[in-house]
Amino acid sequence: MATARILELTEENICKLCDNALGKYTCPKCNVLYCSLDCYQSETHLQCSEQFYKDCVMNNLPPDVDTESKAKMLEVLKRMHEESKANEDEDDKLDSDDEDIDQYLDLGERLAGIDLDDSEKVWEQLTDSEKKDFEAFLRSEDVTKLIKRWEPWWSYRCTNKVLDIAEFDKIKKNCPKIRSDIMNFDDISKKRPADVTQYNLINILASYVFTLRYFNGEYLDFIREAVASISKISLNLNKNLNFNSFEEAVESVELQCSILSWIYPDVENMKLMKEDIFQIMQGPHSTEKKFYILCCLSDLSDLFGRALEVDNDAKGKGQFSEAFPQLKFPISEFETKSSIKRSIKKFEYFLSYVKDVLYV
Repeated sequence: MATARILELTEENICKLCDNALGKYTCPKCNVLYCSLDCYQSETHLQCSEQFYKDCVMNNLPPDVDTESKAKMLEVLKRMHEESKANEDEDDKLDSDDEDIDQYLDLGERLAGIDLDDSEKVWEQLTDSEKKDFEAFLRSEDVTKLIKRWEPWWSYRCTNKVLDIAEFDKIKKNCPKIRSDIMNFDDISKKRPADVTQYNLINILASYVFTLRYFNGEYLDFIREAVASISKISLNLNKNLNFNSFEEAVESVELQCSILSWIYPDVENMKLMKEDIFQIMQGPHSTEKKFYILCCLSDLSDLFGRALEVDNDAKGKGQFSEAFPQLKFPISEFETKSSIKRSIKKFEYFLSYVKDVLYV
């Protein structure tokens, strides 16, 4: 009959992290001997273990993934890992030490070659446990801490009396390019613009700045959604409504944001709306007051032009979309090509109006 062999703890085989159990594993990063996952992730060894996980994921990510995307992914993985560790039952944790380590390290391999911007493909690579952790993470407020707030290009203001040409050229590089084919106002209209025209422009600009902040500056990645947002919250674009004051034009956008069920307005963005418009109307310098306005209108024209090339029927129907139906954008809200073309014509009108008529 076989007898169990009892090993005596010695200086050579004892866990170097707790000094209380047989060391069965060796850290691949620092070669320290340890007995369990608890010791591996302990405060004493935390810096080494976290760096090891990070290196494993980073080394297996596609080489063409940009630094910001990698950073965001690592933050999400770290948060998921911490949440999972905190919520695990103690008994289950002891039984699954090796499995947890393998699963975490295997994530980098599963994501190798995957476009991290493709939510459906990334979602397919996650285990059921990872999906649950991710869903819980999204429901928490911690997710907002990972996203750096976008800094609008119109926030720059030169206070010097004379605008340096070299400095102005640097400003231009961060702004949408102004259209070079802006027509003279007299060539497109023989009628003098009505007084409400300036406030209708404000209404459009308010919808534009809100939408750009709503998408945290990444609106070109969501062309259909951005165009729908701008069109629906600007009643001048949507219903050709006229406005008689600055306050009325801005408050209309605020109201539309609050009543549309598919828009979840950020309170901070709403507060910044008026400030954004003031900055745009002032321009980067007292000698270039129209510059930012022309940039906005040119960008709007370009954005809506791109929307004409997008297939509105192409919408993901994968597992990720089914798991997060609240993230789906209602296709019914997408603008028709005819309405988009009408808006582009209006932007062309306002470009000419700003260039030749508007006094700021």
